Amino acid sequence: MKPGSFNTSDLNCRHQAMAHLWAAFLAHLDASASDDESNSIVNKVASFTAKFFQDVPKDRYVFFVEAEEPRPLRRNPLEGNYPYGRTGKTTRDPLCGFFHFKFSKRGKPVARSIKPGKYTPYILSEGGQISTPYSETGSKIQPAGGRCRHIASYSLDELIDLGWDGAMYFSSQARHQARGHFVPFIAGYDSDEDDMYESIDIEAGKRAGTIGLPPEEEGLYMLVLDMNGGNQIVRIKKGQGL
Repeated sequence: MKPGSFNTSDLNCRHQAMAHLWAAFLAHLDASASDDESNSIVNKVASFTAKFFQDVPKDRYVFFVEAEEPRPLRRNPLEGNYPYGRTGKTTRDPLCGFFHFKFSKRGKPVARSIKPGKYTPYILSEGGQISTPYSETGSKIQPAGGRCRHIASYSLDELIDLGWDGAMYFSSQARHQARGHFVPFIAGYDSDEDDMYESIDIEAGKRAGTIGLPPEEEGLYMLVLDMNGGNQIVRIKKGQGL
């Protein structure tokens, strides 16, 4: 018998036939059981069968189990491809950039220009513009010893655990060493001008693909909002903001 051919084998057909026969027999016994003394033999068989299966572990005969809670999808956003129609390879299928608005810790409005990742959700607003798919819940960065971890210092595994979909923003914070680099964007974990940050191993981040523009995305086309509220297509370039 070839590997994987059991489903079409005679042995499997016999197993299925026997299972149907036993199922019909047990169902008949179960339906015929009553308090009538004339059915004493049937009642004895039904009682024996019930007691027998009580002593047998369910995993030996139960093949349908309750669905477990779905586990969060853990995928590497540096792998895979952009969705069809938004590959960024031509001006006819550009990446769809968008702005994400928030408030700094001092209440100052901040707008992040986001380069979407391969798994970033796509949301079209009523006005035909690309909207942010993220809800802003305030800063989730916890300072330790007076300094915070910048999002660029997180390892790829840590970012995946946080649900990073590959979105990035261009860091322009004047007093931080990540300035001038594309860094991961996760709502609530982006930098704040009011925070002091620990040092970052920039080169290690580049090697891991979590800092900087991926080489294959150099020169891709992206649709962004212009200053007049319309759309324009730009080309993504290393070392330049969006």
